Amino acid sequence: MNITTGKATKEVAWWEGCEILGGRDEVGGGTWLACSRKGRVAFLTNVLELHTLPEAKSRGDLPVLFLESTKSPKEFAEELVEEAHHYNGFNLIVADISSKKMVYVSNRPKGQAVTIQEVSLGIHVLSNAKLDSPWPKAQRLGQKFKELLCQYSEGEIPLKIMAEKLMRDRVKAEVSRLPGICSIDWEFNLSSIFVEVDTPLGCYGTRSTAALTVTTNGEVSFHERYLEKEKWKEHTVNYHIQKLK
Repeated sequence: MNITTGKATKEVAWWEGCEILGGRDEVGGGTWLACSRKGRVAFLTNVLELHTLPEAKSRGDLPVLFLESTKSPKEFAEELVEEAHHYNGFNLIVADISSKKMVYVSNRPKGQAVTIQEVSLGIHVLSNAKLDSPWPKAQRLGQKFKELLCQYSEGEIPLKIMAEKLMRDRVKAEVSRLPGICSIDWEFNLSSIFVEVDTPLGCYGTRSTAALTVTTNGEVSFHERYLEKEKWKEHTVNYHIQKLK
């Protein structure tokens, strides 16, 4: 997963006073991707839209709320429906590894019912539109992941290689294939998997690339390559999911 933002973020680490492992938004305090010792995982993308509400609740709080709860992914999603309109457009995935359940939630398009969808087995790609929307970079990423799976066949793909080969791709989409939501120039700059744009307010782009894997015996590896003081650093955190009593 790539986190693309102009705001400061903290690298992946265990959060003080709780059992959450993930990156952190230094402004809002939430996260875009995190997991817990109990085998819960949540991640979030913003929906690309022309107008947003400045007074909306922070979307980064949503993964944290799930990780701190004891509700199943479906129960959490159904309860979120009543509050979903208080947030700007979001795509949220909540999963419980122990029960092998994963649910997708989105509060867009505006004016329509909140989407709650159980995620099926297989390869899925989530960008800044609906789950598996055929955006050029989403299709490119899905194809490159399939190629990587074929390359390693039955073997395990090294996390560092997965993050590097899949998420550092700077190829941009053809203008004719852009969704036409915002200005063409802005959409073109955002159309690559890895984003790097100079703006009047400074550099906007990918600050963190993460790869998260879980083995059948509950071993979790969370690899991150992140930007700190204009230098790229990387680390991997490993842990074992706690068995529920």
